[in-house]
Amino acid sequence: MPAEPPEMQPSERSDPTMIQSRTTVSPSCAGMASWTDRLGEVWAVHQPRFDRMLARYNGAFLAMTGISRTDQVLDIGCGTGTLTRAAAELAPSGRVLGIDLSPAVLAVARKHTRRQSNVSYLQADAESYPLRAQAYQAIISRFGTMYFRQPATAFHRIGQALQDAGQLTMLVWQTRDRNEWVRVIDDSLGPRASHMFGWTDDGTGGPEVIDDLLANAGFDRIAFTDVRQPLFLGVDAEEADMFVRAVVSRDPHDRRQQDELRAALTARQLVSGGVLLNSAAWLVTARKA
Repeated sequence: MPAEPPEMQPSERSDPTMIQSRTTVSPSCAGMASWTDRLGEVWAVHQPRFDRMLARYNGAFLAMTGISRTDQVLDIGCGTGTLTRAAAELAPSGRVLGIDLSPAVLAVARKHTRRQSNVSYLQADAESYPLRAQAYQAIISRFGTMYFRQPATAFHRIGQALQDAGQLTMLVWQTRDRNEWVRVIDDSLGPRASHMFGWTDDGTGGPEVIDDLLANAGFDRIAFTDVRQPLFLGVDAEEADMFVRAVVSRDPHDRRQQDELRAALTARQLVSGGVLLNSAAWLVTARKA
């Protein structure tokens, strides 16, 4: 197993000045700590299901990263390491560090990464961890940057960790009205049951909010690609129902909620098998100015 990165020097541990932005932080971001316990454990247990659910996003995402063979890469919110390992294949002569809050998902990531010597993992909060300055040519994140309590400060740190002209590539969910999976879960089980955290009360707030955050953090050439993919929740409504209820923060003890969720999932079950719900994300790229 590759060694973890060394501790930072004392000069690198000092907290930066809090960066101001027009972005307001959603109270839901305070739930970020749950990733160190329940949510992280759920993701670890259901890793194959989550991988299949998000798999349709991976190709477009990796194609936009621009990772080269010798790059040093940081994967923020790496989870069980699916994209971390894929990035390592793009950079066989480089190195990839995956960082995540959850010890449970990192245990799964390490188990699946035993044969890749250019990958390592670190349990830490990317928002506050003292990343080495100008250490990476590429920083990537598949839905891992949406949980920052102070996104302006977090992106300032990320920008400092990138080398000049280095690229940040991230996927973030679009707003609730464009994500059928969020509406189905929340309408059946209660507000925010889907854990769709964002920097505002309704997703990430759109390109104008993201552009503001990144520009103030020292990024330029900020670009947005509208990506829409169906999410696979199970082979049938029963399996999808069990998966959803395992993931959400509350089990629907109310019979009406159970029936509503099952009916919604049954209505979206394909004849050929599989429950698919529509989703929409922004694929964002930005360069260190």
